Amino acid sequence: MDRKIVPYSDSSDSSTPEKRVKRKKKVNMKTGDWTQEINKRKRQFGFPYKGKKRGETIWKYDVEKNGRVLKPRCKCRVSEKTSKLNCNKLTDRDREDIFNIFWKLSWDQKKVFVNNTMRLSKVHRPRDRKNQVTSRRKFSNEYFLQVKDEKDECELCTAYKSGNLQQSDYDEHVARKDEARDEKVKDKETEKHVFAMDLQAVLLCPKSNVSSLYYKMKLKVHNFCMYNLETKEAYCFLWNEC
Repeated sequence: MDRKIVPYSDSSDSSTPEKRVKRKKKVNMKTGDWTQEINKRKRQFGFPYKGKKRGETIWKYDVEKNGRVLKPRCKCRVSEKTSKLNCNKLTDRDREDIFNIFWKLSWDQKKVFVNNTMRLSKVHRPRDRKNQVTSRRKFSNEYFLQVKDEKDECELCTAYKSGNLQQSDYDEHVARKDEARDEKVKDKETEKHVFAMDLQAVLLCPKSNVSSLYYKMKLKVHNFCMYNLETKEAYCFLWNEC
């Protein structure tokens, strides 16, 4: 009797082995939690971080680096005598605002910020005036720092500062201003849609730093802004005088 050790299968595909598909492991790398990435973000935004420094034989990766701080303003007396330097026009609040805005940007945004606020020009006064070729300075940096415009004052506040308004009238004006602000705070706490509206100062188009453009005719542009305090959405309506 011919007995089979392994019985035959009834199916015709028994001779071809089945291929098992291996499942690939899905690995989600959370690089944001890595110490190196955390130090990169801290350095980008001006916070204290741990950097690296090359020693005699190996690299050190735990070197403490200080954060960015606003340094004291320059003691420039030249800006008081000439109109070419405007260091004295920058207030401490302006310097702090520029510092905070710059260190909130990414590296690419910082490059755009620097390129838009400075330019290279020829050296007007080389250190070695006898032999200007040997001077190490090839270019000078000119900076154009942007500051926020001061807010417009109402007619009553301007009249009070100039001495043309009585104290009682001014106190009544301040009380009404505080009352309006309190009502605004109450409206913001409700679920209603509250809009703040403002008409921006007149804009001139085109806008350029070229001196010859000052004498050219410009187009006046108006900008009416509306801001939804509930949804944090802003709307701008632009039109010109034509």
